[in-house]
Amino acid sequence: MAADAGPDRGWLALTAGFSALLFALHPLRVESVAWATERRDVLVGLFYLLTMLFYLKSAACAEKAQKARLFSVSVLFFAMSLLSKVSGSTLPLALLALDIYPLRRLPGDPRRWFSADLRRVWLEKIPFILMSIPACLLAVKAQHHIGALVSLGKLSVAERLAQALFGLAFYINKTLLPLGLSPYYPLPDKINPFAAPFLLSGLAVALITVGAFALRRKWPAILAVWACYAITLLPVLGFTQSGSHIAADRFTYIASFGMTLLVAWAAVWFLKERCRLSLKVAAVILCVPLAVLSWLTWRQVKVWRDSESVWRQALAINPNIAVAHNNLGMALNAHGHREEAIQHYNLALRAQPDYALANNNLANALAAQGNIEEAIRHYNLAIKAKPAYADAHYNLALALAGQGKMDAAILHYNLTLQAQPEYALAHNNLANALSAQGKYDDAIRQYNLALEDRPDMAEAHYNLANALSAEGKLDEAARHYRLTLQARPNLALAYNNLANVLTRQGKLEEAVPYYQQALKLNPGFEQPRHNLEIILKRIEKR
Repeated sequence: MAADAGPDRGWLALTAGFSALLFALHPLRVESVAWATERRDVLVGLFYLLTMLFYLKSAACAEKAQKARLFSVSVLFFAMSLLSKVSGSTLPLALLALDIYPLRRLPGDPRRWFSADLRRVWLEKIPFILMSIPACLLAVKAQHHIGALVSLGKLSVAERLAQALFGLAFYINKTLLPLGLSPYYPLPDKINPFAAPFLLSGLAVALITVGAFALRRKWPAILAVWACYAITLLPVLGFTQSGSHIAADRFTYIASFGMTLLVAWAAVWFLKERCRLSLKVAAVILCVPLAVLSWLTWRQVKVWRDSESVWRQALAINPNIAVAHNNLGMALNAHGHREEAIQHYNLALRAQPDYALANNNLANALAAQGNIEEAIRHYNLAIKAKPAYADAHYNLALALAGQGKMDAAILHYNLTLQAQPEYALAHNNLANALSAQGKYDDAIRQYNLALEDRPDMAEAHYNLANALSAEGKLDEAARHYRLTLQARPNLALAYNNLANVLTRQGKLEEAVPYYQQALKLNPGFEQPRHNLEIILKRIEKR
């Protein structure tokens, strides 16, 4: 890390080993490892480190051909890191920081950076930059497409800057004192840059920056690590705010590489140079913080056991998080704990009355209890908060259809499809409502649209077959009953109805095995039993 570490390979090995274990055993790593969705952090971290390793080897290599090969491998690994996750896109800037220290390929004086003899250092970054820019643009476009980006109208430049400074200080604090970790740190409804948390964070960042710059000659590693830390965190500091969180433990994965190395070097340097301890004694002492981190990590792993434990932990840290109450309610409802789920949906709405998702989820739970009127009220509240909320319109339509209010149900099925045209269930149930009104042509069109979205949707094939049968289109009806049975071979009704169609077509012998199969699947099904008796008598009379 620095000349102060000395040439002793034992001390260097201790520094490296302690740094690696400090990183691996830190509870901030739990989210990236235990949460399956975020294991891409681990993958991007691997390729990020390999990129830096081969870049450093290339910089140290004197032989041109070998240098080019090593550099090419570095570029390849960088491409693989971007394919894993775009969070590594700031690496070109981090490499420039490394070129200043420890590589010293760029001088400390910025005025000399662009001299002709240093042009190659800059040209080397072109392949990295050419890959980083489109990766970042695609990531921003994807977040915009799913509606995750927060506009400047909701979060101003000053607020974003305050959030960025808060993030820089927050992650240092959680790295040095990893207590009170939460799966979810909510973004405040309104960021006041002059509030104490943001002012103190800005002051801390300013002091660290000034201190690192002041010590740049004696301990240049501090400024280099601080620069890499800030550069690596740039995509997640809120400048392009995505989502409703102000911070996340997983964002520290790559940013902690240099930080843990610096902490390890400082600890080993202190034990060796200031305390004058032997290598073995120093190694034993360093096991203490590692043991503490291991215990904290073990506790944090239990938080990520399942969705219920995750959101209970979030609420233990902050009991007023609407998202956490809603998500805990969803987890409880999935396990059949509907009453407790309703309590948490209500707590979510107490914290955030216009929370569309919580209103919709509460309405679903109330509808399952048979409290349809109250459910309808909450569906309407969800739609009021989010007019293009397809699921709320769809669920409201189901509730209205259940009450026999077909015109109102049809209206909300249509609004569902305006918000989300490729919603197969909405097409199918709209068609059911139209069929109930005798509008078979319109219903058939909707069933076909449902099947365009989901060609294997047994329910849509079955309902379409019923509508076609009612219209007298028997060949088409028979074809869709058969497609129904390909998707759901145990549906007794489909066997019976297919047999009915075949009977109407005069194909009596062909209808018999379908009636028999309907009875085999449902021995108490009287209609195929009755029809089969009639068919067999008609066949005998021939």
